[in-house]
Amino acid sequence: MMRSLKKIWKALNNERITSPKWTTVLSTQDIYSVSITKNALEQAGIPVMIIDQRDSSYLNFGQIHLQVLPEHFFNAQKIVNSSDE
Repeated sequence: MMRSLKKIWKALNNERITSPKWTTVLSTQDIYSVSITKNALEQAGIPVMIIDQRDSSYLNFGQIHLQVLPEHFFNAQKIVNSSDE
């Protein structure tokens, strides 16, 4: 039972990461800017997914990717660019 759940979970995670359904709007190592941007996007009604690919031991290596569905990409990009200012 536990092995089958692990296989399902792994398959879902692999699909989520490699799925062409999601488009990256922001890639950074700063978890705080990702959190702030995620909240702004969710307040605008844009579904958001975070993929944390940082090394679990050091957190200095790798990126955090903030992704949205392609139909929300341009609106999300406007929000991301406005939060940079």
